[in-house]
This record gives sequence, structure tokens and C-alpha cells, in this order.
Amino acid sequence: MDQLLISWRVVHEVFGVFWVGTAFFVTLFLEPRLRGLGPAIQGAVMRALMPVLSPAMTVAAMLTIGAGAAMAILLRRSSLSTFFSSGWGWAMLIGFVTAMSAFTIGLVLITPTGLRMDKLGRGMAGRAPKPEELSEVEGLSRRLSALSRVDVVLVLVAVGAMAVS
Repeated sequence: MDQLLISWRVVHEVFGVFWVGTAFFVTLFLEPRLRGLGPAIQGAVMRALMPVLSPAMTVAAMLTIGAGAAMAILLRRSSLSTFFSSGWGWAMLIGFVTAMSAFTIGLVLITPTGLRMDKLGRGMAGRAPKPEELSEVEGLSRRLSALSRVDVVLVLVAVGAMAVS
């Protein structure tokens, strides 16, 4: 069981670092700087990154959450009935719920918003955007930024819960 637990731990930590680190970098550094450079540059860079970054983060999140759940079960399978009577169990639950929430927000809200922005950007390529298009892009950009910040807070809470456990 030790080798299996070590394997799950490596998967959990390596992919967790990628998922959380990428979310922090994109949200706190890349996106604000690109926004400051204007929609043309922001759109081009994000169109280049998102086809590889979005699936990579989705897979990393799935592996992180799956490996974490597998480790929790391996470590406590003989005492699952007492899971909630320990600080460890509550920390694991908080970490799991916040990680799942971040994953769901990314998959259900952030990805479709980014795809809609990309579609609008491609439709405006080579011509002056209409006022309603600009307004929609700005609204989507604000939504994406807000959702990304919520996501970062959630993964930060998940990492904190895992560290405490």
C-alpha cells in the first residue's frame, strides 16, 4: 500500500501545483497585463494559449481531485465512519468541496465565457467592432476576471485545507 499511496501523492501534488500555480499566474499576472495591452494583443495571446491551457488545467484538476480522494480513502478506509469526528476529516472535506467548486466554476462558467469571448474576437477580426460587440466583450472580460479571482480564492482555500490536514 505504501507504493500506491506514494504514487497517488505524487500525482496529487504535481498536478495540484500545476493547476493552482497556473490559475494564480493567469489570474494575477498574465490576464491583467494583457488587458492593459489592449483587446488585440489580449485576444491573440489568449487564443494561442487557451486551446492547450484549458484542457491541461481540466486534466490537472481531475487528476488532483481524483488522486486526493483516492489517498483519503486509502488512509482512512478502515475508519470512514469516524471521518467527521476528526479535524483531518473536516479539513479534507473543506479541501475537497472547495477544489470541486473551483473545478466546476472553471468548467461550467470560465471556459464557456472564454469561448464566447474568442468567438466574438474572431468575428471582429479585420474590422472595427460594433459598439454592442465592444460592450459584450467588456462585460465578458469583467465576468471572466471576477470568476477567475473567485476560482483562485477557492483553490487557495483548498491548498490551505490540505496543508492543515
